[in-house]
Amino acid sequence: MSALSIIMPVRNRENLLLEAVESIRNGGLEDYHLIIVDDASTDTTRDAIRKLLPDTKITTLFLPKQVGPGPARNAGLELAGIGPTSSSAYTQDWILFMDSDDLILPGTLAKLNLDVDADIIQLPNNTVDDGKRRYPLRENQHLLIQNPHIPASGQAQGREKATSEAASVPGPRAGAEPPFFLTTAWAHLYRLSFLKANHLRFPALDFSEDVVFNLGAYRLAERIVQSQVPIYEYRLRHAPDSINSQTDAQLLKTRKQEAIAAVQNLPDPGFLSWAKQDRLRAWSA
Repeated sequence: MSALSIIMPVRNRENLLLEAVESIRNGGLEDYHLIIVDDASTDTTRDAIRKLLPDTKITTLFLPKQVGPGPARNAGLELAGIGPTSSSAYTQDWILFMDSDDLILPGTLAKLNLDVDADIIQLPNNTVDDGKRRYPLRENQHLLIQNPHIPASGQAQGREKATSEAASVPGPRAGAEPPFFLTTAWAHLYRLSFLKANHLRFPALDFSEDVVFNLGAYRLAERIVQSQVPIYEYRLRHAPDSINSQTDAQLLKTRKQEAIAAVQNLPDPGFLSWAKQDRLRAWSA
């Protein structure tokens, strides 16, 4: 059993994938396992993955056809131990979903407290916009939704205050509202037994599948805590294969409509209705 399982879907990103894997190796944590799910790459990515296989900390899965990031992560979860026939030995593992074009900051995985009593750990992170600008979590407007029910004196100060107070708070199921909602899958650690007990899976969407996943996860969590250690570097890229470079307006509109329908079909998120409404407004604009 590994303390941390990292699930990384990848498609056609050979060089970026190798950088991501190397950053994990430099994270300082010995007790981890990396699951790489190749989503039917058509370039040389699969060859690069095979070269990694002598590393016993890496398991690979080659999908026969492209399924998208959500189902690819689900396939990784099956390997990590969430499946119905999986061994109970995995019940203490944590899951990190990592994108294949992002990085782990050097030495930071070793600083994580994986003995904390929680279902979800929120992770501070750095964002790099095409290699030009770094900015911390509280400025990431596209990742963070402030809870309007928690008073804040000024937006930046309010987010910083919420960050410090989020170190140990009950989750919605326990009757408390988190100070803010993080939209992305990679900005969290999830306890594997929590995901398994609640049958949490990603929807088959090409846009904002992690928002839908997290609305469900936050709604069911009994305890959410925040790590004070930034471990993740999100690389906001504008390359042709990035969602940030989507120029087909009709396709993007269709993907947003699919995400809206998925969120609207979720069970009542209760305390998280403010996060749900924020996303619906943003996608409908």
